Amino acid sequence: MQFMGLSMNYSLEDIVSYKPEKSWNFEGGVKTEWFGGRLGVDAVGFVILCRDQQLTMFPPGTVTGRIMTNAGRTTSRGAELSATYTPDDRFSLRLSYGYTKATFTRFSDNRGDYAGRRLPYAPANTLFAGASYRLPVTLLGATPSVSIDCRGAGNIYWDESNSSSQRFYALLGASLALEHKDWSVRVSGVNLTDTRYSTFHFVSIGNTFYQQGKPRRFSITLRYSL
Repeated sequence: MQFMGLSMNYSLEDIVSYKPEKSWNFEGGVKTEWFGGRLGVDAVGFVILCRDQQLTMFPPGTVTGRIMTNAGRTTSRGAELSATYTPDDRFSLRLSYGYTKATFTRFSDNRGDYAGRRLPYAPANTLFAGASYRLPVTLLGATPSVSIDCRGAGNIYWDESNSSSQRFYALLGASLALEHKDWSVRVSGVNLTDTRYSTFHFVSIGNTFYQQGKPRRFSITLRYSL
């Protein structure tokens, strides 16, 4: 600890031990169907009251590594709404949105008081929207289909002080497929707009690093059933 500089900020007990976390979870929701089952709508809300939540922290200064500690108390509140619309056997539409406000209710260390700050790595908003359509034609005995989707998340805070974060971002995807009862071919593209975003953040030896998300990419999937 002296060699790495940890003894200046933390005791041995703080670094090598931590408590189990405990929580009360409350959830309620409703599931409905409309227009003869063609439209389905689900809604759910939740509250999580957590005590001694286990939290990964990075030590300050010119040292490296991670420290597992316990936040005093945290509260997470949120809701999610999802809908599926299938007017016929060829077209389908899906949409879901979730909101979460996860904050420290009571948490302080020798560097600051973080009560009211957002929990790291918990996105405030999540979004998914997708549509697919099976064309009323056949090609090589297979049915062609096309689909498009959008996935989004953010803001995401990377540390307990909320000093750095990833703003909301969205990734566009699409695919074209030929589906036969014995085989299928699918060409897919992800992050078609080549959006730049970060998936992780950490501090090491006094330097800040961000892990970038994957850029635009394409794939071909072949399937054959014997």
